[in-house]
Amino acid sequence: LLVYASAWIKHHYPDVFCAALLNSQPMGFYQPAQLVRDAREHGVEVRGPDVLASDWDCTLEPAIREGRLRAVRLGLRQVKGFSDKEAERLVEARNAGVRSVEGFAVHAGLSRRSLELLAEADAFASLGLSRRQALWAVKGLADETNSLKDAPLPAAMGVKEHQVELPLMNLPQEVEEDYRTTSLSLRAHPISFFRESLNSLGAVKARDLAKMRDRRLVTVGGLVLVRQRPGSAKGVTFLTLEDETGVANIVVWQDAFAANRRLVMTSSFLVVHGQIQSESNVIHV
Repeated sequence: LLVYASAWIKHHYPDVFCAALLNSQPMGFYQPAQLVRDAREHGVEVRGPDVLASDWDCTLEPAIREGRLRAVRLGLRQVKGFSDKEAERLVEARNAGVRSVEGFAVHAGLSRRSLELLAEADAFASLGLSRRQALWAVKGLADETNSLKDAPLPAAMGVKEHQVELPLMNLPQEVEEDYRTTSLSLRAHPISFFRESLNSLGAVKARDLAKMRDRRLVTVGGLVLVRQRPGSAKGVTFLTLEDETGVANIVVWQDAFAANRRLVMTSSFLVVHGQIQSESNVIHV
């Protein structure tokens, strides 16, 4: 019954399904990045965490495109290191009209570290600040939040640093920071930056595996999502790799595992050479 109900909700309400699972993390095999990727593949618009729009939990908002699906707004829970108590104070300050970095410092009582976490997660974008601009603004605040509250008016007016022209971050840097701070990126998939190298190795994309004949030799590369080595599998290890097009199921036989144990168990990015096993539309390499 649980499986049926979950599958029904995922099919008919992928927006609700995605938000609910993200709010239930940590759980299950799949990380937030995979839940978001799957939702987007099923037509769900996903928006990043933002100080003017996000609650602690992920929420649903009207989507840009008209239809039955709503947009998923990532919650502040997605920002690594940020706490629910701080999110509560931030939302209260926002509801009171706060619309600036220094305002959140003063009226929400957020620590400099908390503000830095939000800046690093690009959560000040709606204030017109890039990730680096927001971090610069946070660094320019007084050393202690209380000094902003208690200082005489002329002094308090002068604690804000002037904004300077900062070098822009390129897309790979933005994606790397997204994953570091929120465990996912809405900009691009990390593997897409390695596609040229993967092509030089003759690697195929995950989505193309289903089009290939059984027993064909292939190469596939991707991020390691899941490692399983069940006791009942007689030494066989199962991996799930993800590239920018989807996931690939990998079977590592006992002899291959023994020869590459450290690589299999510790690498976050693997390239696998193997043979396609296709049976009843289930594909393994």
